[in-house]
Amino acid sequence: MWFVHKGVILTKDSLLKRNWVGSSRCCFYDQNESIKHLFLQCPLAKLLWQSMHIAFNVQPPRE
Repeated sequence: MWFVHKGVILTKDSLLKRNWVGSSRCCFYDQNESIKHLFLQCPLAKLLWQSMHIAFNVQPPRE
């Protein structure tokens, strides 16, 4: 989570800035892959977080 906070995870949007040749789209959904998308906005990530909240019986944070 420290890497997420610092924004140093090599997602496709950051790889493109380093002249990586490839698609910037998420592998699961047709949106650009960024740290925010990968951990918070992607429907698959949302499902994972929801499952974690249910499994550990905790309330999700309010936005």
